[in-house]
Amino acid sequence: MSKNVLVIGLTLLVFISLGYGFRQRKVADEAVQQMEELKKLVSEHQTRAEAYQKMAEVAQQEALVQRTICEEQLKNCK
Repeated sequence: MSKNVLVIGLTLLVFISLGYGFRQRKVADEAVQQMEELKKLVSEHQTRAEAYQKMAEVAQQEALVQRTICEEQLKNCK
């Protein structure tokens, strides 16, 4: 009788462990998929940030040119 209870208990433990393992595998697969999506987003955002940085540098250079022109015009007005 007690052997049967032990066998049933161990069988239940095995099935519960298998179920938990499959659940954890599913969670891990979802986490990997989410990580891949986030890597793509990071790559896209990094590319955009680099483009915006270049645009800001060009705008800064243009502002310096405009400042120089304005200073020259101001000197000519005096």
